[in-house]
Amino acid sequence: MLQKKFQGKPTEASIEARVQEYGELDAKDYIPGAEVLEGEKEKNAENDEDGWENTSLSEEEDAIGEWIDVQHSSDEEQQEISKKLNRMPMEEQKDKAAAISTSQVLTQEDFQKIRMAQLRKELDTLKSDKETRLATAMARKTDRKEFVRKKTKMNPFPSLTNKEKKKTEELYDDARSFREKQLALRDALLKKRKRMK
Repeated sequence: MLQKKFQGKPTEASIEARVQEYGELDAKDYIPGAEVLEGEKEKNAENDEDGWENTSLSEEEDAIGEWIDVQHSSDEEQQEISKKLNRMPMEEQKDKAAAISTSQVLTQEDFQKIRMAQLRKELDTLKSDKETRLATAMARKTDRKEFVRKKTKMNPFPSLTNKEKKKTEELYDDARSFREKQLALRDALLKKRKRMK
């Protein structure tokens, strides 16, 4: 369950969501979210052209006893891919997903990556720029005027209500001065001292 402050906020997945008409079919000829896999397949093809890793014996002998740096930047790569996909229009994303799902045999790891990308879409909130936030705020302001109840009085010179009187009253009428507080504190301390003896 989302925290209250995040409930109702638009997410990346809410862009794709739409209400279906009664009886409308929504059969897809592609796997939704498969466009995430293309970037990884391209990187693998660049890194591994013939499918074999080339290592020499001298490198292995030199590496004995040394630490091997293993880079796990899959999360960073996923974020970069998702940023690129967010910039693409929806039609282009659908075309890429259709091309990938028809041209490749997807493995369990591929499906896991697609699920992770879909979950990330559900969690990531949309970042709106300043102009869109100002536009929505101004639109709400104009809507509010219709629902605000104007306080009008029949008589142009009526007497004040108790609420209006309270606003004009002095705040410090009931408050004691510093000298009065000082004397009260002194008297209380003297009284306490007498009880102690």
